[in-house]
Amino acid sequence: MSEGPGSDPRSTHREPARFHVAADVVVLAPQSGEISVLLIERRNDPYRGRLALPGGFVDPGETAEQAARRELAEETGVTGFRGRFEQLAAYGPAGRRDPRGEIVSVAFLALAAERLLVQGGDDAASAEWVPVAEALAPGRLAFDHERILGDALRRAGDSAAPGSAGRESV
Repeated sequence: MSEGPGSDPRSTHREPARFHVAADVVVLAPQSGEISVLLIERRNDPYRGRLALPGGFVDPGETAEQAARRELAEETGVTGFRGRFEQLAAYGPAGRRDPRGEIVSVAFLALAAERLLVQGGDDAASAEWVPVAEALAPGRLAFDHERILGDALRRAGDSAAPGSAGRESV
């Protein structure tokens, strides 16, 4: 009689990893010949007072994209985003990307034709457009958002390359 999966010491069955899922959004827009990124100032710990990408935890019953769009609206006032909005990548908990515990973030890239009006809300003390070069200054962004922003810029650059099917103004 079998005692279930994992009862045999030769079994490779392991318990599934347990972690929380978050969604972050990189919104890029042109401004005066350079690219700006939409950032929030965190109202709460961890990283209170630091700049971060808009984002937060995925609620039960939500998809990662629904959570990303909800957090974008709650934290910046941007609703009904009509530009390109696509999944960028997932960032795993390895390396403790978040001091609160094991959290995987699904990041999204949003390309806006122009800077949108923004206002901080929910757990964001403020929302503002920041030139990308300024945002990428070492230690400026909370969590692993510098890495996520770098990946988004590479993706946006690839899609704007000549011959690319997804040419954008960013």
